[in-house]
Amino acid sequence: MSKASGFHISLSGGKNSCAVALIVYNMCCLLYYHIKNKGFEDGVLKDLRRIVKNADFYPNSPKDICSKLLFTTYMET
Repeated sequence: MSKASGFHISLSGGKNSCAVALIVYNMCCLLYYHIKNKGFEDGVLKDLRRIVKNADFYPNSPKDICSKLLFTTYMET
């Protein structure tokens, strides 16, 4: 386990950058709706809190999760 708190993506504006960002956002949507429907029933929220390094974190939206996991920079080509 890497203990990383997110992903850093250098965006070039190309198709690959867009695809990766959309995949990460879709993952955040799946996490959010799972947590919203299951709450504390399983370890998903616990795992998310460990990854974002915040024991009290409770997402209000998929965007809230994404802001904790995806860090971007823009690279001009």
